[in-house]
Parts: sequence; structure tokens; C-alpha cells
Amino acid sequence: MNNKVLILSAHPDDEILGCGGVIQKHKEENDQISVCIVTDGCSSQYPDDEVIANQKNAETQKVKQFLKIDNYFYLDFPDMKLDSVAHLDINKEISKIVSKIKPQIIYTHSPTDLNMDHRQVYYSTEVVTRPLNNYLKKVYTYETLSSTEWRKEQAFIPNTFVNIKPYINKKIKALSFYESETRDYPHSRSLKGIEILAQYRGLQTGLEFAEAFRLITNYD
Repeated sequence: MNNKVLILSAHPDDEILGCGGVIQKHKEENDQISVCIVTDGCSSQYPDDEVIANQKNAETQKVKQFLKIDNYFYLDFPDMKLDSVAHLDINKEISKIVSKIKPQIIYTHSPTDLNMDHRQVYYSTEVVTRPLNNYLKKVYTYETLSSTEWRKEQAFIPNTFVNIKPYINKKIKALSFYESETRDYPHSRSLKGIEILAQYRGLQTGLEFAEAFRLITNYD
């Protein structure tokens, strides 16, 4: 096994929107992939709806099996309310996961996202990835359709591009398992939407399909 990789996501489906291609690349390289979902993904939008909660859990399990993701961790903070949770509490729980996994690479949300939950996950990532360990090497932020591109005052400016041509079809299929989250085109959180974004990021760097990231920490 080459690297341990941790993807921090506020909600179920964020990990595929942002990293669905790079997950497959890491698996081909025999890396261990862990995903940490910080919120419960539904309590604010669908309060006390056990059917939706079970559906979202089932969708995540399908994605885990399909992409052969090694571990999923669920912190179960209330979705759409992370800004009302004590910052220290989020930091502590994410820190436990980081200490357990000891990842060499972390992918997290962008601080430019419209969604406040995403920004809170980023702020906690900054805290828990301070240079106080000897295993973490790189931290990247990723973009999440229907959030990153909708922020008007700040823009996501990537500095790292990954060729996902071999993985784009499987990324689209993985997102299709999140039936509760996908929308019809021209909504950006659609199957066609993620293909268009991958094409656009590819155009920026001479590739057919790419995922874009911003390297924010490099301890190499």
C-alpha cells in the first residue's frame, strides 16, 4: 500500500462530485481510501424522516462497494447547521479520524464554497492539519458542483489537475447511485453537469477530462 488518503466531505455525494475520479486513480495505485462524512446529510432538509435517512445510507453503501472505498466514517453533525456547532467540537471529531487513519493525503472542501457546511469543514481541516505530525504530506481542496461555482464573491482557483479520462464514466455512474441528491440537467448537480465540468477542467490543461484541485499544504 502506497498512501493512506482521507476525503473529508460535509454531505453524502460531495466525495463523488469533488473526487470521484481521483478516488479511482488512488485505488489503481493501491492506496487506501477513507471517506469521512461530517454531517448526517438530511436532518435539516428532511427532519425526522427515517425513510430518507435510510435511503441516503443505502446510497453511500452502494458507492462504497462500487468504487471499492475502504472506509466510511460518519460524524452525524446536523446538516446545514455546522455554523451553529461549536468549532472545537467539529475539530475534535475530525481530529479523531485523522489520528486514526494517519493519512499522507487529505482532500477537503474549498473555503470559497457557497455552502456554509463546506466552509466549516474546510476551517476545521485547517486546524487539524497543522504541522504537528510526521505522516501528513499534502492537503488539497476540491470543488463541489452546486456550491463552488455558485459563490459570487470568491472563485475556486485550482493549481492541480488530474487526468480522469479513464475514470469519468465510472464517476458518473457512482454519482447516479445518489438518487436523492442528483438533479436533472441543466442543474449543475446532474450527471451531465459533472461531465461538462470535467471537460472544462480538461480544456484548461490539455486533457479530455480532468478533476481540479487546489494544493494548500505541501509538507514534502
